[in-house]
Amino acid sequence: MNRLARALLISVSLIATPALVYGADQGATPDIHHDRRDIRHDQRQLHRQVHDRNHDRRELRHDLRNGRTAAAAAQRRDMRRDNRQIHAKRRDLHHDRRDVHHDRRQVRRARRAD
Repeated sequence: MNRLARALLISVSLIATPALVYGADQGATPDIHHDRRDIRHDQRQLHRQVHDRNHDRRELRHDLRNGRTAAAAAQRRDMRRDNRQIHAKRRDLHHDRRDVHHDRRQVRRARRAD
């Protein structure tokens, strides 16, 4: 029984050791990676949303030129919704960039402390 308990303790410590080392030394690095991936994703979405808003703007001008007021009102509503989404996405990008900057500072400080 003593032998089994010792083997179990050794196997658990071997499994837990890399996690402890990883968490102590490079805990912020995966967070930076996640934030940068999120930034790239948000930038792609922002580009699509701006493109969609510009398309709606062209459609609005076309509807106004042709006297389609109901269609123009629908385009205006769509543009307002797009503008809200663009503003929210830009705010999210700002927060993600700030988080990356903060995480990098923490990593540099931790490395200097070692």
